[in-house]
Amino acid sequence: MLIIYVDDIIIYGSDFAGIVDLKAYLNHHFHTKGLGTLRYFLRIKVTRSKIGVYLSKRKYVLDLLSETWMLNSRSVDTPTDYHVKLDADIGELFVDVEQYR
Repeated sequence: MLIIYVDDIIIYGSDFAGIVDLKAYLNHHFHTKGLGTLRYFLRIKVTRSKIGVYLSKRKYVLDLLSETWMLNSRSVDTPTDYHVKLDADIGELFVDVEQYR
């Protein structure tokens, strides 16, 4: 398998010759720059293995927790009453919906 990241386009497949042809076609019609083997795309880590491709946002979440000083926070159980039944009747609609948009 070959994965190539080209300016917000990921070319993925097992046909190496087809990928090379597609890259040549795109490079002929557009200014492109191949960035090599895909490792991260839109903050998603991409890992290849023999059985397929694994996508993970672990690093993104850890960075987000670090930036918000919550990396050492502990999780807390939030009790929920599972027996509550919500009513389908939503009641009166707002007169001026623009005020609440």
